[in-house]
Amino acid sequence: MAELGFDEVIEVALGAELTAAHEAEEFRERIAHGEKLMTSSCCPAYVELVRRHLPDFLPHVSDTPSPMRFAAQLAADKFPGMKTVFIGPCIAKRHEAFRSGKIDYVLTFEELGAILGGRKIDIITREPWPLPRPAAATARNFARSCGVTEAVLAGLMEAAPDFKLDAKFLNGIDKKSLNLLKLYAAGKLPANFLEVMACPGGCVNGPCSLTKA
Repeated sequence: MAELGFDEVIEVALGAELTAAHEAEEFRERIAHGEKLMTSSCCPAYVELVRRHLPDFLPHVSDTPSPMRFAAQLAADKFPGMKTVFIGPCIAKRHEAFRSGKIDYVLTFEELGAILGGRKIDIITREPWPLPRPAAATARNFARSCGVTEAVLAGLMEAAPDFKLDAKFLNGIDKKSLNLLKLYAAGKLPANFLEVMACPGGCVNGPCSLTKA
């Protein structure tokens, strides 16, 4: 990455640590105040779907920022004034970055691969970028289906071990899952936490992944 002009690399999983902790606390507070259901908010494609097609369901979507936004904040705090570039497998992150105003540029893995190829940089022969510390395993699994729930559960167990999490998952968005989402919105299916990933398998299988998980 240094050969491409980057001064620092921050693992987005560090942002996922913050997302999980904040989302666990938000979930606990919402349920304690009488709300019946909260959904994850880290998938921008899902959030946009709710905005466009199920606007009445939007209050159930978590207000917690995504790992990308928390990672961008970590970068801004450490390197004020620097441009930030998010790199990942998701096209919808462009829209999220634009709406947030916190990220300057978004590249997909495919685009990064094309840039590396154009510069004839073989990453296999390069030394890994030294990271300040490894992210937690639950944070690194955040981008996999069920990973958000596992991370939120870990946060709950730490803060409120007796709190009951009744989690369900929507793994991919299609007509069937959209109908299920409408049933959850109507309170016709049991759950107090709903994880939704637009891509089957999670972000790791995003449309611009170079390999499928």
